[in-house]
Amino acid sequence: MSGKLIKLIYKNNKLNQTIISDMASSIYHIVNNDNKIDGINEVTGNNMIITFIEDEISEMQVKGDAIGSYIPDKTNKDIKSKVDYKADSIFYNLKLEKNNFYKNAKITYQETELSANHIKIDWITNKLFSYKEGLVKPSVKASKNSSLMIGDTLLYDLINKKGTIIGGTTELNNAYYVGSEIVSDANESIYSANGIYTSCELEKPHYYLFSKKMKMTPEKHIVAKPVILHIHNLPVFAIPFAILPNKGGERQSGWIMPSLARYNNRRYIQNLGYYIAINDYADVKFLLNFHDMS
Repeated sequence: MSGKLIKLIYKNNKLNQTIISDMASSIYHIVNNDNKIDGINEVTGNNMIITFIEDEISEMQVKGDAIGSYIPDKTNKDIKSKVDYKADSIFYNLKLEKNNFYKNAKITYQETELSANHIKIDWITNKLFSYKEGLVKPSVKASKNSSLMIGDTLLYDLINKKGTIIGGTTELNNAYYVGSEIVSDANESIYSANGIYTSCELEKPHYYLFSKKMKMTPEKHIVAKPVILHIHNLPVFAIPFAILPNKGGERQSGWIMPSLARYNNRRYIQNLGYYIAINDYADVKFLLNFHDMS
């Protein structure tokens, strides 16, 4: 450990706390229950408070521009890659092997990025937990090419790369996808319960496709069943299942999401339909328009 000023506090002739001020930094080894090294943790910040119990580090607080990395040992069977993290402040409980990241927190593991105002990590189970704090919702981006997912509550497993978002939303090729519960796996496929799919940008969309079950395969398609078209929350028609395109820039069969328009002070839904790519030279398109006659 190092810093511009280091203060040692003793209690009953034993070291109780170490307070490091200005440009504080620390490197410590993570030892498992078999007394083997799991990895090395490096962290820096403006200030640092380290608490000792029976001559062993019990807790550590890093305050102000906290930045760190966990570098797993080659023998670590669970975490295979470096974990980078940062936050305004970080609290470590070394006895319980838990971390809390507060304000502007961001954790990067391989290509996965997690951001929130408060993130908790249990290093025994290697699971992360975060929830909405104020107006700030946790978000996750599984890879550089994947869409950003935002939700009220986020659960993520570093080992099997499985994440669950409660009240989640994401944007897919100029359309919006919302689900009461969204689950992603290591293949970046996304599964949703009670999901809606719409091209309306409003928080409460004028129209959407609702489905109890959805599966989104990146750069391929979205499969949903059953599917119910809602206009202003009123069900218009239903079909047993639908395949929606989820790959930009290429011709592929799938549903065409409608758009909302106005004409002579009347609202209508235009260009809801289905597109069939027969081959590289031929295709068929079916479109429907719904008019508000009131």
